[in-house]
Amino acid sequence: MIMLLLVVVNARPSLPVPPKEKISSTGRAPVNNCHRAEQTWDTYLADFLSPNPTSASEYIINTWPAPSDPKQPKWTAYWVFAEGWNAIIDYARLGSPPSPPSVSNWSTTFQWFYNGQSNLGVGGGWLDNYFDDECWMINTLLSAYEFANSTLYLNQAVEIWNDVSLNAWDTTCCGTEKGGNWWDRSPHTQKATASNAGAVIAGARLYQLTQNHSYLDHSLMIYQYWQSEMVNQTSGQVADHLTVPNGEKVWWSFTYNQGLMIGAAVELYKALGGAGGSGGYLLADARLYASYLLSELVVPSPLDPKNSFVLSDGCTAGQDCSGDCSQFKGPTVRYLIALIDQLESWDPLRRSLQAMLLASADSLWTVARDDSSSPNPQRTMFGCDWTTPYQWTNTSSSAPVYQTQQNIALSTFSLVVSLEEK
Repeated sequence: MIMLLLVVVNARPSLPVPPKEKISSTGRAPVNNCHRAEQTWDTYLADFLSPNPTSASEYIINTWPAPSDPKQPKWTAYWVFAEGWNAIIDYARLGSPPSPPSVSNWSTTFQWFYNGQSNLGVGGGWLDNYFDDECWMINTLLSAYEFANSTLYLNQAVEIWNDVSLNAWDTTCCGTEKGGNWWDRSPHTQKATASNAGAVIAGARLYQLTQNHSYLDHSLMIYQYWQSEMVNQTSGQVADHLTVPNGEKVWWSFTYNQGLMIGAAVELYKALGGAGGSGGYLLADARLYASYLLSELVVPSPLDPKNSFVLSDGCTAGQDCSGDCSQFKGPTVRYLIALIDQLESWDPLRRSLQAMLLASADSLWTVARDDSSSPNPQRTMFGCDWTTPYQWTNTSSSAPVYQTQQNIALSTFSLVVSLEEK
């Protein structure tokens, strides 16, 4: 049985003034991100979704072109599938109809995803060796529930949450102040922001949907530990992970660490009543995390380098941005918009975030999109670095586009549509 800790809210001292942001609130050229999302979806459908899936792992293809080497994985991994599904939900919320002729509505599409995943592996395909991956899946299932209003997804999210809440939290390791969720099930190698902040978001959302206080209490416990132990209280930087066994804090700086902690703070803030509730300190936390991101995790836009900035994980031309890193910016965009929704229209931070996200979408479409020089010029595909064109080296699969890159493009264009009206 997990001991739950109920946190006293609004008790933290006032936070320091965030560092000055780099982002200009200057105007921008009119764009239509809904159209961009539609074109991205057309390519997603044509090149990254299997036309004849037999299981969930075969719904989303890992790369285009698909690998010719049978030793290379053709299908996506668990967390990439979860984020891919979530990106499709982001697009579905625009109101666009699904394109496959055999699909009558989005609910049917999501049912296919669910049924396929249920037929996989141990735990019905829903349990994974990494607790952060399970949190990605919980949050996707909750999005599917909110969209389709089917308790099928809510009930499955609860089952995965039960595994995370019972097996991830630990107070035996590591460092002076022990606590936090394990990143991996066994053997344990670290405790990561992804498995902690991701769990907070999931628990806070579950509370908002069910009013079951156990979800909120557990989420507050995790957040209190991670915020106090793994955040630079002056700059707002969120550490990446805590090592085993000595508890060393690893300060890798990635957009999704900031984004996840922003999401955790915002979802708890909403769970505690929002502007009229008792979680005002959480909104202050989210502002601090966002200010660090604006100061350290953006680069000048090639379209307007003096006035506009673009999200970056340090993956510039000539540097590697493969693997998980290629998907980090997608969740960041999602939770930055969640923060924007809680800020007043006059708030300078809101205006800075909005300008940066719209500039990021502009650069992603105008600069990082490659639909002309690629091996398949009819496709709309994107590089990982949003400030440089994707570099095709030849016409073989030695220079593939990873499905993670398409996930964050589809999600980004779909999500920033809301900012065009703000």
